[in-house]
Amino acid sequence: MVNKITGIMLRVYDADMITGILLQVYDGDMITGILLGVYDEDMITGILLRIYDEDMINGILLRLFDGDMLSGILLQVYDGDRITGILLGVRT
Repeated sequence: MVNKITGIMLRVYDADMITGILLQVYDGDMITGILLGVYDEDMITGILLRIYDEDMINGILLRLFDGDMLSGILLQVYDGDRITGILLGVRT
């Protein structure tokens, strides 16, 4: 009997609002990975969020693409004991 979440996959397609959502969660002892993708033609054209966790958060990758507003945001955080690196890029 599995007492913890080993995998979740969720996809939603909506022509008028959200055109695609993909959510994947893999859980060992804690959350080992999260992938979230959202595609919206009128508003947000793309969001990709990845979180990798062992003891604490050792990696976060966030990308946001918007045609009219922000053309690109890339945020990377790598954490060992504390935050070891942050990269933030914004293009308008």
